[in-house]
Amino acid sequence: MEYRELLFNDERGNPILSMILPEGSVTQARVQTENRNGEVKVNYTVQAKGLGGSFELYAKNGGSYADSTGGASDVIEHRPCDAAEQINEYARAFVSQTGEPSNLFSLPPKRMEQLARDVQIYCAKSAETAAQVAAMQSVPIRVNCVQQIADGGIGIYPFMNEGTRYTLLTAIWRIGMTQEMTVDMSGYGMMQQMPPKYITSWYVPLSLYMIVPKEIGEDDLRTFVNAVNTVKAVPAFDAWCRQIEEQNTAKQMNDAHQAAMQNQAMIDQMWAQHNAAWARTEAMSRSLSRDMDSFRAGLAANSASMDAFRENLNSSLGGSGSSGFGEGGESLDDRIQRGRHEAMMGVNTYVREDGTDYEHTIMNDRVFENNLNQNDHFGTENYYGDYVPDGWHEIFRK
Repeated sequence: MEYRELLFNDERGNPILSMILPEGSVTQARVQTENRNGEVKVNYTVQAKGLGGSFELYAKNGGSYADSTGGASDVIEHRPCDAAEQINEYARAFVSQTGEPSNLFSLPPKRMEQLARDVQIYCAKSAETAAQVAAMQSVPIRVNCVQQIADGGIGIYPFMNEGTRYTLLTAIWRIGMTQEMTVDMSGYGMMQQMPPKYITSWYVPLSLYMIVPKEIGEDDLRTFVNAVNTVKAVPAFDAWCRQIEEQNTAKQMNDAHQAAMQNQAMIDQMWAQHNAAWARTEAMSRSLSRDMDSFRAGLAANSASMDAFRENLNSSLGGSGSSGFGEGGESLDDRIQRGRHEAMMGVNTYVREDGTDYEHTIMNDRVFENNLNQNDHFGTENYYGDYVPDGWHEIFRK
């Protein structure tokens, strides 16, 4: 079987990818861009068909995702089986069937060599971007790369479709980077550091699928391994994708800067509100203190006035003093104390029929008592005139 390098062109004739495939294979490519909140995502799929329907091969750009965990360990150990699990996931999604692989292989050496070079570029760029974004945050964050991962593999999956036996060959390769993120709160009065957080970011540059309508043969496996080894982006297309990535990075940096400014403005506003509330509290405290001083002064003046009234009354009664008695057997001291109490409380003292006292507000000039229950009273501002309601009788001031 003869092989040669073939180009995959999009609808406008622009070359997208190239790879070595059997002579006479037909290739085509489809590229779509998606704008999500100002960030452009490029989705492309290429397809190659062998002569006589011997195979159908597809290549798709992958994606990126993160796995976030917490803990105090220095590094998150990468498990090799993670790649195999993802190969299975991709294969099942492609054929919309569940199934187990009949075999799993490591990636060919040439692809691993290329992947080793790519992981250095990817990790250096990601670490730089993460550090720049962290520097813009209001809370200081230290980012340290503690692990770099390059892995992938090939899986072979037999399956049935409408009574026909097929074989799916799947290959993915991945780049991973584990970053240790530590928030330094020492400048915020905290003695202890927060525990570090580890985020493993994954990037899947490409995934390949090849379907053959039979059980796999040696030529089929050779065709697929050649494709895995040789697939690469055409320089012009690769440069265009990098330009879009740089634009997206610039937008992320700008969004981070705007978020940091908004956070700082929010903090400044909170402090301003706090200071204003504190100033209002201090003003209210000073006003309350002045009111209390005025109340104490008025109370002292009222007490002095009552003492002077008492002395004058004692003098007018011939100096009878505190032992003198007035009308109704009430001592002069009791009368003075009652007058002071009534003045302070705003009440007048009335005498019930049984001789006990009853206090009522000075706002009423007449007070009535229930004939059956001496605990029931009401007052009026002379509303009833000379009329007394049934079941009630008027009581009079002491």
